[in-house]
Amino acid sequence: MARMTQPPPYPGPAYPPPMYVQRRPATGAIAWWLGLLVLILIPIISNIVATVAVMVYRSSVRQTLTPLGHEVARRAANWRLSLLLYSVLLFGTHILLLFTLADGEGSTTFFPIGIAITVLFLVSVYGLVLTVVSGLRANQGRLTPAIGAIPFIRRTVSYAPAHG
Repeated sequence: MARMTQPPPYPGPAYPPPMYVQRRPATGAIAWWLGLLVLILIPIISNIVATVAVMVYRSSVRQTLTPLGHEVARRAANWRLSLLLYSVLLFGTHILLLFTLADGEGSTTFFPIGIAITVLFLVSVYGLVLTVVSGLRANQGRLTPAIGAIPFIRRTVSYAPAHG
């Protein structure tokens, strides 16, 4: 009688099953870090580039942000828009003072012509410090109050701030 043998074991799939990597929800911290684009150091233009980058980032990750991430990105966007407005106004004021107070013969002193540009410098330094501190805190899941930011973008997602 013929001997029945079992077929060889099935070798299995030729390729391993796909691995699914679970991504962490976006914290919105990149919105703050994009603010460092102002270090391009071209007056007004670098502020425009940084502001556009933050707004594009915010709109592109809107679906993946946590409620806290929405708030982080909103605050970063409000600060960038505010800083752009402050920069345009202060730079324009400086140019206006330059033409009205100098009267063509030049000025021998820095002030009062340099008041607006000095304030712009101070606001820019504050903006850099705020950007770095807020980016670091956002990476840790914490918020930073953006003092001086005009609320152009209103809160649309409620979040429960962590206590402690």
